[in-house]
Amino acid sequence: MIKKNMKSVFINKRPDKIIKASKFTFYYVLIGLIAGIGSVIFHYLCIYGSHFFMDFIAGYRPPAALGEAHLFKPTSTVLIKWILLFLPAIGGVVSGWLVYTFAPDS
Repeated sequence: MIKKNMKSVFINKRPDKIIKASKFTFYYVLIGLIAGIGSVIFHYLCIYGSHFFMDFIAGYRPPAALGEAHLFKPTSTVLIKWILLFLPAIGGVVSGWLVYTFAPDS
C-alpha cells in the first residue's frame, strides 16, 4: 500500500503549490534586483547631495567613514560657517513642502 502511494506521488505531475511558486520566482528575483539597484542609486544620490550642499556651497567636508575614501574630490571652497546654520533649515522647509504636497496622509 505504501509503495503504491509513493509510486503515484512520483509519477503524477508536480503539486500545484510548486508550480505557483515557480511562476512567481522570476518576479521575486526581479523585485529584489530593482530594490537593490534603487537602494544603490539612493545611496549615491545622498553622497552627491552631501558633496554639493556641504562641500561645494558651504565649504565643509565631513569626514568619511574609517577605511573609506570620498567619492568626489574636495573643492577649494572656503568654509562659510553661517551657511551651515541655514542648510538644515532650508532642507527641512523643502522636505516639509514635499510631504505636505505629495503625501499629505503621512
